[in-house]
Parts: sequence; structure tokens; C-alpha cells
Amino acid sequence: FRLEGPLPDGLEQVTARDARRLGLEAPAFDVRRALFLDTETTGLRGAGTVAFLVGMGWLEGDRFVVEQVLMRDYPEETSLLETVGARMAGFDSVVSFNGKSFDIPLLRDRFTMARLRPLWRELPQLDLLHAARRTWKERLENCALSTLEASVLGTPRTDDLPGALVPERYFQFLKCGDMALLEDVLRHNAQDIRSLAALLAHMARVYAQACLLYT
Repeated sequence: FRLEGPLPDGLEQVTARDARRLGLEAPAFDVRRALFLDTETTGLRGAGTVAFLVGMGWLEGDRFVVEQVLMRDYPEETSLLETVGARMAGFDSVVSFNGKSFDIPLLRDRFTMARLRPLWRELPQLDLLHAARRTWKERLENCALSTLEASVLGTPRTDDLPGALVPERYFQFLKCGDMALLEDVLRHNAQDIRSLAALLAHMARVYAQACLLYT
């Protein structure tokens, strides 16, 4: 699945200095070489946990592209991983939300278990969850992405499928193959990717302004 939309305001202006302020442990960063990534999984880790949907976003010209790779059944996991590996090979860094602790380790493990580790590319990571906690944990009830969307970006979700229900919805789909069951999951994942891009642009501005105040 491929979706396109306008670039979030200010995303093109994010610099390597901005990325390092937000936690990137690498000297170089080009936002046009950054892959925004989020997974939907069958659980919260463990040997049987699989990423059945991988959403990836990037800048392409004056548009922001979201590509979603779906595993319609377990035998398709190899194809999903090969597609993700090929896409990651075209980028220099990964932007995620809790990706350092969850998405990236899970994908790395699945590549290993599928004997596709040569296709895995270890990229420098910018995990916005950690920067968000440093910035807003004292002021917000929590730092979930949906909370940041509503309270920081001013774009609350409507009719969104809660993340806790995503695995159950996928297992229902496996039983009957009705793609309508996954429409909410796909929409939820695409919104996560777009929000990652918007949050990066916003936080880069916030940190840059803070640095000006203290210099």
C-alpha cells in the first residue's frame, strides 16, 4: 500500500544538529535520507511475536510518502522482510517512536530467525520517544504518540483503533481473510508514520528555540 501527502511544516528544515539534539548518536543526518518506521505486531515481544505490518515513510520531492508492507499470512513473512530490507538499504537513518526498544530489535530478530540477516542493515536511530519524555513527561499524563498528537501537535485522532486491539484484529483477519478487518489497522499505522514526521519537525523547532534562549 502506498499513500502520499504534503510534507509536514518544517520537516525539510530539520538539520543534523537538530537530530543530534533530539538524541541521534551519529554525526550526519539528512532528513531526505531518513526512513520513518513503525510496526504493527502480533504481541508485545516473545518468541512468537511477528511484525505483520511495517509502515515506512520518507520525503519524495515535495511529498511525504507512506508505504505499508502487509503479511497476509505467516508464510508471507519472508517476502515482507525482504521488502523491508530492500527499502532500508536506500536510507541512512531510521526515525521511530520507541523503535530502539521495540520495533528495531523485533525486526532484527525476525530477520535472523528467517535466515535473512545479510539483508538487515543496522542504521543510526533517532527514537523520538526519549526526547518527548525529556520534554513533556512533567506536563502530560503520558507521552504516548496519540497524547502528543492531541496535546503538542494539536491534531487529536478521531475513530482510531487503540493499539491494544491491533493483534486481536489481525488474528480475526487470519481466520476469514476479510481485508475490511484491517482497514482500521492500516489507517492507524499510516497515521503513526505521518505523526512521526510532524513530531520530528515540531521538536526540532522546540529544541532550536530553547537553545537560543540559553545562549
